[in-house]
Amino acid sequence: MITWMDAAKVLAVPVLLFLCDRAERRWGMAVASVIVGLPFVSGPASLIVTLEQGREFGIAMAYGALPGIPACIFHGVAYAWLARRMDWKMALPLSLAAYVLFAMLMCRFPHSLPLATAAAFAAPVAGMVLVGRMFRGMSEADTGVGSGERSGKGADSVMKDEAEHTGDRRGRSARGSRLLRLRMLAGAAVMLAETSAAAFVGPAWTGIVIFFPVMSGIVGIFTHIESGDAALGSFYRGCFAGLSGAVAFAAAVAWCLPHFSAAAAYSAALASSLASSLATAFISSRISGRG
Repeated sequence: MITWMDAAKVLAVPVLLFLCDRAERRWGMAVASVIVGLPFVSGPASLIVTLEQGREFGIAMAYGALPGIPACIFHGVAYAWLARRMDWKMALPLSLAAYVLFAMLMCRFPHSLPLATAAAFAAPVAGMVLVGRMFRGMSEADTGVGSGERSGKGADSVMKDEAEHTGDRRGRSARGSRLLRLRMLAGAAVMLAETSAAAFVGPAWTGIVIFFPVMSGIVGIFTHIESGDAALGSFYRGCFAGLSGAVAFAAAVAWCLPHFSAAAAYSAALASSLASSLATAFISSRISGRG
């Protein structure tokens, strides 16, 4: 018999990817990338594992999740740096290797909840600064066709250009639909793997794996393939802003779950996540505006 947790494992990531695609179409990549960073995947996965494996497992997993977030951000920074120097097919495995090595390094630090919390909160800020410097001076408009490129052309040439651009848009739309389906399938597969592996890898590594860069990795890579370097930089800046909400979520669970019920701990985590993500996005937008 299929339970609601089985359904959540299969549907959580595909539904979020679909909503992110709708958000990008309506409000642009800046809004969609912040949504990607929020713990809409890691949060439900964490709750499912806690319910399946028990409260003590969930407490240990929550602590393990804190070093998992800096590792996730390190993956994004590594991919952004590598992708500007080589093809994405090379950048992806190298950035994943960097993620694994960084996660292993984080696991070797002393068990200190305040230290792990401080490091996790610093990671999104560091990620935004590093990616901002990598893509300084670039904008998504750089890859577009400016109106100045059409100046001086005759009416026939303009109409021909318009027809070509319309065909390009239709081709990109069909290709985007196919890529979205691939994203959804890949995301569901990784979600199932994460939650199913909990009993075998233990709570510490489960916490790290819960924040494996499923959303940021899948959406970031496809954004890079479809839209280029400038869009990738814009995506990761917004994603890291959203990941501050994931940090708040993981920290709230780690601090609250030992003392309160799972319902109370995860409710507090959700509220903390939304507040932190919105605050970070606001601060980021103000800094970008001044720049």
